[in-house]
Formats: sequence, C-alpha cells, structure tokens
Amino acid sequence: MDSQCVQRIKKSDQFYGFFGLLAENIWE
Repeated sequence: MDSQCVQRIKKSDQFYGFFGLLAENIWE
C-alpha cells in the first residue's frame, strides 16, 4: 500500500469514528 492510500484510509477511519460518536449520542 502506498502512503496516499494509507492516508485516505486514516481520514475515512476518523470520519467514521466521529460519525459513530454522533450516532451513539443520538441513540442514547
């Protein structure tokens, strides 16, 4: 994997992590 691909995965990982936190707050 090239670094550009890794960076893209990390960015999407942060996005989904943030979205997950939002979803948890909504569902509580």
